[in-house]
Amino acid sequence: MIPIVNKPVIEYIIEEIYASGIEEVIFVLPKYCKSSIVKKQFKKNKIFSKFLLKKQLYELDKKINSINNLLKIKTIYTAKANGTGGAVLSAKKYIKNQPFAVLNGDDLFFSQKTVLKSLIEIYEQTGKDVLSVVEVPRESVVNYGVCECDENYEVKKIIEKPNLNQTQSNLALVGRYVLNSKFLDYLKKTKPEPSGEIYITKTMHEKAVDANDVLCYKTNCVRMDCGNKLGVLKANVILGLEDEEIKEGLKDFLKKIIEN
Repeated sequence: MIPIVNKPVIEYIIEEIYASGIEEVIFVLPKYCKSSIVKKQFKKNKIFSKFLLKKQLYELDKKINSINNLLKIKTIYTAKANGTGGAVLSAKKYIKNQPFAVLNGDDLFFSQKTVLKSLIEIYEQTGKDVLSVVEVPRESVVNYGVCECDENYEVKKIIEKPNLNQTQSNLALVGRYVLNSKFLDYLKKTKPEPSGEIYITKTMHEKAVDANDVLCYKTNCVRMDCGNKLGVLKANVILGLEDEEIKEGLKDFLKKIIEN
């Protein structure tokens, strides 16, 4: 829910989902958080809407409420946070036998065609799981799940937060995946870590080794991790420079900062 320019991160992600042709979204949220705020973000606020209309701010009212009609949204609350794998399992009964996408709630991608749309196109061509990866500096691989692939981007191995001597790859998994329904069978068998987390990367590795049907897609688009302060600041600058209302003022401000 952290704002980037004038709307929260989650709203950019919902817009990406809609632009990629997906019609139904499942939020998986922990009970111990004040998670209802996410759900309320995508419901029409009648009192606020009435206020805007009274002020004759018709376009603003339309803009704020248009997102509410784009997608069918369901919210699931979990008793505990047990990793991305646990979140996906909690949505299993709604996924059923359909292919599905997993999107991390703190990753933003900036590109003309969405990363998710590219993943969907590859999935439709191959029927294989498709994982988005980016190249990162070698010293940064210790912070990611890292893919080792062949020349056709078939995934051969995935190592979670490896030491530098464990892999020569610098292809880091980032928060966009398109998976077939068979993935859930592997996920059910994945043992939780001592912390209780179920690493979805561990399942990806097991399925890649066993079924040889996992691909990675290397994206060169700009990605911001809004799970940390620096990523949030960078995302605000990138989107601020594209906002017609503030971009000139922001440019002037940045120039002054650089000059000083």
